[in-house]
Amino acid sequence: LSPQLSAGPVVVSSVVVSSVVVSSVVVSSAVGILGAWSVRGLIGLIARRHARYIFFLVAAMVFLLSLVTPILGLEHASGWDIAVLELMHLTTAAVAVVSVEWGLRPVWGWGRQEYTPRPPGWALVTGATSGIGAEVAVQLAVAGWQVIGIGRSPEKARAVEERAGTNLSVLTGDLSLLNHAGRIGAQADTMTQTGFDLVVHAVGTLKPSSQPTPEGIDSNIATSFLSRVAVSRAVRLRPGARVVNLAAAEHGKLPKMFRRELATLDDFGTGMASHGAAQLANDIWVARLRRSGVDAWGYGPGSVDTGIRRALPAPMRVLMRPLFWAETRQPADAAADVVRLGTDTGLPGDAGGFGSREGLFVHDPFIHAPERQERLGALLDKLLPTKGRTDAR
Repeated sequence: LSPQLSAGPVVVSSVVVSSVVVSSVVVSSAVGILGAWSVRGLIGLIARRHARYIFFLVAAMVFLLSLVTPILGLEHASGWDIAVLELMHLTTAAVAVVSVEWGLRPVWGWGRQEYTPRPPGWALVTGATSGIGAEVAVQLAVAGWQVIGIGRSPEKARAVEERAGTNLSVLTGDLSLLNHAGRIGAQADTMTQTGFDLVVHAVGTLKPSSQPTPEGIDSNIATSFLSRVAVSRAVRLRPGARVVNLAAAEHGKLPKMFRRELATLDDFGTGMASHGAAQLANDIWVARLRRSGVDAWGYGPGSVDTGIRRALPAPMRVLMRPLFWAETRQPADAAADVVRLGTDTGLPGDAGGFGSREGLFVHDPFIHAPERQERLGALLDKLLPTKGRTDAR
């Protein structure tokens, strides 16, 4: 009986100690989470645009520097005890960061606000078989527009048509081939008899390495930019028609690394570099269209849950997901913005021609320089002969 009797106080003491430890962990965790909220709020006041990335950096540094704190005073603890405490510490840090990101996640609703839409007509949507393009095509069709979509996959095309009903027809083909893009654009134009009231370009790709098309052009450039121009030059725009082009820098800011002259294909680069250059080219093209009198608008969707990153290496996609998690929207939400940009009769004519999930914005003066637009236009005329057309598209 002696061992059993002596064990009683030990058990009681362990329970008391455990209660104290658990209470301390709960209190310290709560303090850490509140501290994270306070730090995030302070950073938000100082650096609004880059607050979340600065917060990630600060949180990572604090976590690394604090790894020793859970085991202070436990020099004789077992490896298992230390591992458990460090795991609890990591969990607290993760909960703190996630709770801040979730609690402060932006809510965008510009496209869902009340506005007066123009009467439905004929609309053309490229990239209409997936992502934002598919949602734009469906939303326009549901709103009464006669929509012709262009996409690559016949299976996805049929699925989108079933969602939209009889107002949507999807033509399929490979838009990375410029000759094909021009032909399929002409085919879509013939179906309208009189041309289009709205053209939305959402086709795009993201290849991390150089993948030239059979025509010898980097796939990023051909698909995400040149195909849009080829289609546009093959269709007619009715009086008062509007063009919406997805690509715009979300806030109109262009870092120096993205400011480049685009007078030759070599200026675009290849792989990831060419993807960024294609986005810049799209914005310069929109500015050029507006200068020529076309009612053109660029749209920067920000992070949207589409399949455009599917060609990136799996480890890169895993690392990128938490960085963009709180700001990532669904394609239907971005599509609502695009539909408003394409149909809202109240958009001010002097707004500058660019919008994002936060509404209209003034783009960087870099893209508005006429000489820069004309250098890009000369390249387009060389790659995509207009066969007698006199407009600037």
